[in-house]
Amino acid sequence: MAGPRFAPRDFAEDARGFGHTPVLRWKEPADRRAEVFLRAAQLQHQQVLRIRERMQARQLSPKQYAAEAGTNYPRLLRLFRGEAILRLEDFALADLVLGGVADESTAAAPVEPAVSDLRALLEAIPERTARAVLDQIRAAQSQRAQSAPGARPR
Repeated sequence: MAGPRFAPRDFAEDARGFGHTPVLRWKEPADRRAEVFLRAAQLQHQQVLRIRERMQARQLSPKQYAAEAGTNYPRLLRLFRGEAILRLEDFALADLVLGGVADESTAAAPVEPAVSDLRALLEAIPERTARAVLDQIRAAQSQRAQSAPGARPR
């Protein structure tokens, strides 16, 4: 398997703050490709902050979260530090295990990526992966809706 296309933390002025400090200064991208990677790094930083916030609310350490989620602990730490790229599966798993990660009401700051940036990111995702992640999210939402107080059985 090939290495990552980029390390998200490399786009932060202070790489040590990636996934930790709410406000980071970002490097200026050299070209369009770097601009897309910069935006992906910014999105990952925001999501890592949200995942950490949800872990703290559940009083879970990264090691405990990794065990509960059934994910690789060293890779989780690399994701949090921005050394590895956060995949949609990672985001969906965090939402399923922690809840409220993908929920609009818990968003720290709205993100308005340019359509071309979004298109470039989506084109890099294999269709099977995106479909599987969306199916998992829909199933989890359906389960939550059915188990909510006052929900009608289907």
